Amino acid sequence: MSLRIVRKRVRKQYFDSKDNMRIAIISDIHSNLEALTKSMELIDTQFVHEIICLGDIIGYGANPNECIDLVRQRCSIVTR
Repeated sequence: MSLRIVRKRVRKQYFDSKDNMRIAIISDIHSNLEALTKSMELIDTQFVHEIICLGDIIGYGANPNECIDLVRQRCSIVTR
């Protein structure tokens, strides 16, 4: 496979028609692992290049440790 074809595929996956980077922003997770998992699945279908978390990862839900682990794995920037 040529480098030109690879570049086209990468550009098509990660950039929109104006060559802008796609960024997903998530927040207010509150330890809701089911919602976080579904959100990540939806983000995966949109060929997002970077995920940013604006905080409130833990709180009222039953899975704070799992949510923190998933956010650490997937998000490039996390604020408090």
